[in-house]
Amino acid sequence: MSLGRTGDWQIVMYLDGVDAEGKKTYQHIYEHQDGRKAYVGPDYCSDPDLEWILFQTERKIKAWNIKQAKKEKISLYTISVAWLTIIIQGAANISENGALVLLSILGYWIIEIGSLGFFNNFKDLTIRKRHNQLEQKIIHLLIVSCFIYLGQILIGLGKFNNLSIFILQIPLAWFGCFMGLIKGAFQEWKCQKN
Repeated sequence: MSLGRTGDWQIVMYLDGVDAEGKKTYQHIYEHQDGRKAYVGPDYCSDPDLEWILFQTERKIKAWNIKQAKKEKISLYTISVAWLTIIIQGAANISENGALVLLSILGYWIIEIGSLGFFNNFKDLTIRKRHNQLEQKIIHLLIVSCFIYLGQILIGLGKFNNLSIFILQIPLAWFGCFMGLIKGAFQEWKCQKN
């Protein structure tokens, strides 16, 4: 640990031991160039200036974890609302089309997976420019395209073809493709470092 990185503080003594409960603990004694001493242990520091320096990284990690938790909640709520809408409207269509509606819901799920795979493979080919596995990525794109086609067939067999959202009639296959792309965008957003 260099003096410049710790604000002219230097460790002068390490004390490791066991507390009254039998857990391992430590105490480090720091000395500043002006003669001040500070004691640092688990979750405490006796000098606020040194504490700011030492625990700045910990604060950044906590802030990042809070951001990630918010991103996770937004993603979960968005995907959950889409699925809830489909299940409610699918249940309403059971009276007309019977249990075949379940085929449409399965088809939607397969299309969503295929669209997510298409998003990830297309991103790898264009944005990340991984041309060393070009043939493999093209095969993956064909496979996920087959998933989307299979989902479309299942939706047709189930006869639950459209979602009614307010006054809009949205084809279930298009909605599945859209939600797969949204899911991929959320995954990318959650992986961002800032």
